[in-house]
Amino acid sequence: MRLCFLLLGLVLLGNVSAYTFVDIYLDGGGSALFLGGTDENVSFPGGVVVEDGDVIGKTQVLTSKAGEVWSFSYFLDGAEITLVLPKGATIKSIEEGEIFVKGNKIRVYGFGEIELTYIIGEQSSNLVLWVSVGVFVFVLFGFLFYGWGKLGKRVGGKEKLIRNVLGKRENLILDKLKQTGRVKSSQLKKICDIPKASFSRHIQELERKGLLKRTGEGRNKFLELV
Repeated sequence: MRLCFLLLGLVLLGNVSAYTFVDIYLDGGGSALFLGGTDENVSFPGGVVVEDGDVIGKTQVLTSKAGEVWSFSYFLDGAEITLVLPKGATIKSIEEGEIFVKGNKIRVYGFGEIELTYIIGEQSSNLVLWVSVGVFVFVLFGFLFYGWGKLGKRVGGKEKLIRNVLGKRENLILDKLKQTGRVKSSQLKKICDIPKASFSRHIQELERKGLLKRTGEGRNKFLELV
């Protein structure tokens, strides 16, 4: 009898300690980038794999579009799911999930399921922005005509300096980190496809330059932009 209770306790303890969490990043074309972790035998959509407990991959099977309206639906029993919508997105309806905003992006949290529809108004916003910029430049052109060449040299020199300071791989790391936000170091290395030794060296250099920072310990080390 005691042995039965002991076995039952071990089973329950194993169920409690099991975990699965995923952050899903949607882009403007409907692709979904998965980043997360699990210690369970979980089935993910095609293109998403589990490597040493890390969930990583990209799929397009979770989204569909009708006119200007996108639909997203994903179910994974017992998992903590965080969906990050593209910049400029607006939620039209939501069936499952809790909405919150972080930075300039809308995020949706769900335990086991997220289902919603959204639109992306970034293109129209960009059109207004570019029209406003064009008018502004046209008005100021007369005032800046004689000093434009000098200003261009200063701006060009600054851009050239930045390009010389950062190498190709360092720029790639920063671009991917800007896309994902706070992410595990091991996952970012896989996304960038950079050898481990080189990746560690570039991370140390970017950290020394004050462009990113590391947090956490052990397997739970995270990287984020400063």
